[in-house]
Amino acid sequence: MFAKVWIDEEGIKSPDDLDGALKSEKALTRLEELANAEGLYAATKFEDGVIAIAAGRGLDLSGDLDCWHVDCQRQQLEKLFRGILHYFDKVIVAGPQAHAYVDGLRERNEHFVDTVIASQMRMLLVIKELGLDGFVDFVQKDPSCVLHYGEHARSAGVSNLLAGQKELVKEVSRAGHLRKLKPHKGHWDYTFDCNFTEHTTWGSVTAQKQPRKRDVANDVFIKYMAGLTSDVITARRLGVPLGVRIPMHRLILERGGGQSTTENVIFDMRLPILEGIPIPDLVALREEQASSFESFRVALAAAVSERMTVDTDVDGITDRIMKEVISPALNDIDRQLEVVRSGLVRRTASKAVQTGVLATSVGLLSGSPTRAVIVGGAGATASAAKSVLENKANKMQAVTLSDMYFLWTAQRAHGG
Repeated sequence: MFAKVWIDEEGIKSPDDLDGALKSEKALTRLEELANAEGLYAATKFEDGVIAIAAGRGLDLSGDLDCWHVDCQRQQLEKLFRGILHYFDKVIVAGPQAHAYVDGLRERNEHFVDTVIASQMRMLLVIKELGLDGFVDFVQKDPSCVLHYGEHARSAGVSNLLAGQKELVKEVSRAGHLRKLKPHKGHWDYTFDCNFTEHTTWGSVTAQKQPRKRDVANDVFIKYMAGLTSDVITARRLGVPLGVRIPMHRLILERGGGQSTTENVIFDMRLPILEGIPIPDLVALREEQASSFESFRVALAAAVSERMTVDTDVDGITDRIMKEVISPALNDIDRQLEVVRSGLVRRTASKAVQTGVLATSVGLLSGSPTRAVIVGGAGATASAAKSVLENKANKMQAVTLSDMYFLWTAQRAHGG
């Protein structure tokens, strides 16, 4: 991806390095060249078994329909990875878009360089810093066209999403606040706030006389519909499900009869056990517990699929899975481990009394290497101790094969 190539070529490793590069005409010229050469709409190919999802606007690090500020982008990054690390291998995002960089850099637009480029490049540095490079694929999204949004929706086979436009516009108008409406050369610039949108919406309505609040709400709908259509087309082109988070997009999909998939529900799930774990630690845990993680996500997908037959509410499904699947499994692991601990103490003490020796084993439960310290020389004692440890190891193996062992490990590793 052109932006990552530019960062590597310029040797940018910190925000200070980035600030220096953005002040260099030579560096900006090189960035423009790389953006010009970027291939558009190239498909991303995944290895067999890789579970991927495309992030919709508001989560795709593009800044489209949300905010360019670095703090907002950082929050978006956190939300995005909280939605994928408990299940997905890859998330497809837009990030820096080549066509926008070509236009902004051709004119050396100061706002674009100092705000858009600076923010997006910093996010690339953060992704690398957090060890998330392997989880992210960047793609040039299909254009979001507000002029021909209806035509694009029909050609994409999602014209059904326009069915609820009239009623939804009414709701947006009622719920929203038209903070600013000012005439300017044949159109009216507006600033519109609404809890259905990801962020304050700025735009303009072409009209000779002052437009109604509903006219502004309709323009807001069109912006979000165009963005959603682009997201749907991109996800279909790549053959992956689409993860949406903007309330307006959710409402459009619901009113248009959009059907959720298992992956959509899992993307929206928030597992309390994992919420407080720093992202780098969660990435490391996935690598260390790869086999347990695979068992966990297979079980999670099965649990979600089963409950989707009777419930479509994500919060309801999450709550049921926590109560019916996850919590009982974690409690069962605790009980099994307590049996292992108490059984080891009793058996080791019994063998020591019988043979007059002291046998002490440590490590199996803590993850450190197991050692048997034996005072005395009886071969029978060593054999008995070995039997105790083998029995314990078998029980421990049964515990680690639990579908929820990955979550149990995460919980214990972070004070749960």
